[in-house]
Amino acid sequence: MVLKSRRPMLSDNAPDAIDQLSNELHHGLDKAKTLERIWGVVRFDKASVATTTTTLLVVILDLRLASPDINYWIAAVLDAYTATVGFSIHDKPFKTAFLLMLTRIIKLPDSTGAFIDSKCKVASCVANLIEMAGAPAAEMILQESSLMAHLCDLVRQLHAQLGPLRALWRLVYYSPSARPVVRDVLATVDLDSFDKQVQGVLASMGPLLEPTPAPEVN
Repeated sequence: MVLKSRRPMLSDNAPDAIDQLSNELHHGLDKAKTLERIWGVVRFDKASVATTTTTLLVVILDLRLASPDINYWIAAVLDAYTATVGFSIHDKPFKTAFLLMLTRIIKLPDSTGAFIDSKCKVASCVANLIEMAGAPAAEMILQESSLMAHLCDLVRQLHAQLGPLRALWRLVYYSPSARPVVRDVLATVDLDSFDKQVQGVLASMGPLLEPTPAPEVN
């Protein structure tokens, strides 16, 4: 699925429109379209993030996963939130629900690859959360969710894919305890890529994953 480049309709970020979008999430039939409109609000109107966190985000975190379209737009909306400067969840009351939704999306059985795009969006969410909040977010991901294991599975499946690799890079940057596991995973996959961003992530990750020499015994 290719993310459509669209700006929100002029009325989408008005208070009444936000309430309407919330109602459509609860009762509307086309949730994918509603989620796409919410993505437009969060993506292009960063000033609305604080308001929609209390009105829309909590509703989204309670949605049931369904079709690839719905799952994708849920993940895309969460990605837009996490890409907002100053956004964090490690100290918020909706932290557990947010982590649970990310985990539910990334762990879905997917023999046909129908949910790959949404899973890569989850990886982007993880990377964004850690970039915004640093070590506390990395510790939260490792200690309070199973996301790292699923990110490793995604790398095994997709190899040199930017989203999962970027998430693991941010984890190992702040969490030395994660480095041996990630090093072992990367040793088993083909990381050849012409993608400059992938090459940059791998170059940044490399020094972090070098084994620590054992202390000399006198």
